[in-house]
Amino acid sequence: MKKIVALLLVLATVFLVSCGSESADIEDVLNELNSVGNETPDSSSNGTSSQSNTAQSMKLTFLGDCLVSTYKGGEAKGTFNWYAKNYPATYFFEKVYDTLSADDYTIANCETVLTDRTLTPRDKGTGSRVFWFYGPSANAKIFTAGSVEVTGVVNNHMKDYGQAGYEDTLAALKKENLIIGDYNKPVYLEKNGIKAAIMFVNLWSLGDANKIIADMKKLDADTDYKIIYFHGGVEGTNYPEQWKVNACRKLIDSGANFVIGMHPHVLQPIEEYHGGVIVYSLGNFLFGGNTAPVKNTIIYQIELKKGSYSQNVIPCQVYSGSRNNWQPCYPETESSRQKTLDLLVMTDKRYSGSPSSNTSSDTSSNTSSTTSGGTSSDISSDASSETPDNSSSTPSETPSTTPSETPSTTPSETPSTTPSETPPPTNSESTEE
Repeated sequence: MKKIVALLLVLATVFLVSCGSESADIEDVLNELNSVGNETPDSSSNGTSSQSNTAQSMKLTFLGDCLVSTYKGGEAKGTFNWYAKNYPATYFFEKVYDTLSADDYTIANCETVLTDRTLTPRDKGTGSRVFWFYGPSANAKIFTAGSVEVTGVVNNHMKDYGQAGYEDTLAALKKENLIIGDYNKPVYLEKNGIKAAIMFVNLWSLGDANKIIADMKKLDADTDYKIIYFHGGVEGTNYPEQWKVNACRKLIDSGANFVIGMHPHVLQPIEEYHGGVIVYSLGNFLFGGNTAPVKNTIIYQIELKKGSYSQNVIPCQVYSGSRNNWQPCYPETESSRQKTLDLLVMTDKRYSGSPSSNTSSDTSSNTSSTTSGGTSSDISSDASSETPDNSSSTPSETPSTTPSETPSTTPSETPSTTPSETPPPTNSESTEE
């Protein structure tokens, strides 16, 4: 159980320079930016605020990609693995620990192999964008030291070193008593009579979405909230591809309450859709694979209650200064904070289907009120099972050719100069890259 930390201190709206704490309400972001295609639902019919009945709630925190290792296990001075050997495990999350320790569960994506053995890298072919990452099993302590309780292992790097590396990673995480979210193994989290199921999945196509929908029907019948925590999409773009928009909306229409994505290594918009919420990409959070990744990221939080939820976005940076110091923090400048918020706005100019009309539909079961803690929205525990028309199938995903995942380039650790690491074509465990 987490320590109880004063929520008002974490969510204070006063911006503090030099990595001061900052939070932002999604509806305030949309209103402030006068975004096109987003519409704040009428709050007059909702008497629930995020401060009411907090004893009967469960707060979940979601982080983006956490690659707690270095390219091919390198330990040259200044790399992530070198820091892990020379700094305490508390170092990495210490600047955001106040937030991560103030919830009930923090969920992160462990996007790396953790092993103490010398293993043969899996054959990924040749190309300039083929990478392998691993770190020592002791790096699993970074998660527990940072108040992370749940780690997902469904991503394109979990089998960089084959089945042996995958099994060593599971053993390392289990040794730290972390809850592991794996493919076909949903995690159930419960508190105060509220039960949430989190499915950890790959999402590379509409076909994958159909498989996820079928598996979602197998979740416990008494589940109050269904959360899809997925890995997929094109890297390096701040706009989700149309197929991914269609797939995520289909998941909401088929019963998911929240659909939360990773893999692009950059932020993508947040969309309120048909009573649910889609976070198209959380971006990186703690990222050991690059000395200068894109800085903008967020901590995404939801507070779940029986029949309603509130959401909160906390702008962050992947690191401070000019070079990755492997230590996420709050924004160093107001411009950094504002840029992060700008990236979260979903407009209807680039996508078919107006989010404006989507968020305003069925207002009898989806009303909202703005509070200091986030947007408190009445939702139905049993979302519509109607499957939308998917006749406009999307093309297969072409991997990004942008340098969004360039490994650390220290003198003793020159990365491979070979192309594109093609993502798995399906949600199949056997094809995971």
